[in-house]
Amino acid sequence: MARDIIHEAVKTALINDGWTVTDDPLRLFIPGTTKAFEVDLGAEKVIGAEKEGKQIAVEIKSFSKSILNQFHEALGQYMNYLLTMQLTESPRELFLAVSSEVYLKMTELSIIQIQLKRQNVKVIVVDIQHQKIEQWIK
Repeated sequence: MARDIIHEAVKTALINDGWTVTDDPLRLFIPGTTKAFEVDLGAEKVIGAEKEGKQIAVEIKSFSKSILNQFHEALGQYMNYLLTMQLTESPRELFLAVSSEVYLKMTELSIIQIQLKRQNVKVIVVDIQHQKIEQWIK
C-alpha cells in the first residue's frame, strides 16, 4: 500500500496532540471473508481517569490532483471503512485527515460540504508544515 505524501506529518501531528499510534496501517477485516481494508492509522488516547481511552481510525488524503474526483474516491473509501467498522462493532471513531490547504479548497465546493454533512464525515484538519492538528470536525 502506497502511503500518502502527508502520512508522516499527520502521524506526527497526532503524536504531538497526545495520541499513541497503535497501527500503521490499521487492518479492518471484512466480515465473512479473509479480506481486509487498510486504513492509514489507528491511534488511541487515554483521557483523564478512563481506563480504556478513545480510539480512532484515520484515513489520510492529500488530494494532490483534482479535489472533486479524489474526494469522490475518498468518500467511497470512507463509507466502506465506516460500514466495516459498524459491522465488526469496532470501538474506533473514523476520521478523514487532510491538510489545512486542502480543507480550505473543500470548503469552497458546496457539493463537498454537503456530502461531508450528509454522510457525517469526521475530519481532522492538519497544519502540515508545523505538524499540528488545527481542527477536529465532527
